[in-house]
Amino acid sequence: MSGTGRETPEGVAKPGGLRLASDLVGRGVVNGRQEKLGTVTDFLLDFSGKKPLMVIITAKGLLKPSEYFAVPLRTLRPNGEGGFLLDATRIMLQRAVLLDDRSWRESPAENAVYRHCAR
Repeated sequence: MSGTGRETPEGVAKPGGLRLASDLVGRGVVNGRQEKLGTVTDFLLDFSGKKPLMVIITAKGLLKPSEYFAVPLRTLRPNGEGGFLLDATRIMLQRAVLLDDRSWRESPAENAVYRHCAR
């Protein structure tokens, strides 16, 4: 339900592009070749405001199911099928740096992709 009490059809952007984070959890993520990379499972927030909002993706398809990745929200694009497109290859994800305090602090790239440890 939207804040107005009216239901918003699944996969349709709300006015102004606003979405609840809970609307995005469970959505599939594919690459440019439409190969399944995983599913949005969580979000990582930096309350200092210095780093972008990160989306946690649980791997499926091309990757090991026990792997997690953190990617900036802005790198995901709607794929027209209710999920998201991430411009990344399997090799790019496999080579991603492990997300820890040091890599987070020192990463110069705002579009960095990280491997993320499960809880």
